[in-house]
Amino acid sequence: MQLFLVIYFILLFYTLKMQNYIYFAIVILFGLSIIVLYYILINMSVKKVKKASETLSKNIDADVKPFVDVNRINWKILQYLPGFSRVTAKKIVWLRKHNGLYSSVDNFLIRNGISDEKTQLMLKKIVYTS
Repeated sequence: MQLFLVIYFILLFYTLKMQNYIYFAIVILFGLSIIVLYYILINMSVKKVKKASETLSKNIDADVKPFVDVNRINWKILQYLPGFSRVTAKKIVWLRKHNGLYSSVDNFLIRNGISDEKTQLMLKKIVYTS
């Protein structure tokens, strides 16, 4: 897109210098149509990515089988699970490192001070091992 804009402005400047206002108007309309088309295509691709992300999160939420061991996983992966934020994931790993492994669901919830809304999302996705 940057190369297009550079070429476009050179062409725009050249037609203005020639003082041919019909070509100038054509160049402006052409440039605007290309820019509009570019943003329409960008919005379509963003919508496709959002739809794919929603579908993936629905599939993950539908599966109630635990698949993450909070005693072994790092915060970089943990933050992407439903109910976990970056801050919560770092806190969970930090507490695990300094206070020992989590032994149960209650131990996990008490040590991390996690709210009830987050609890329901988290409990579907985690497991505890020693």
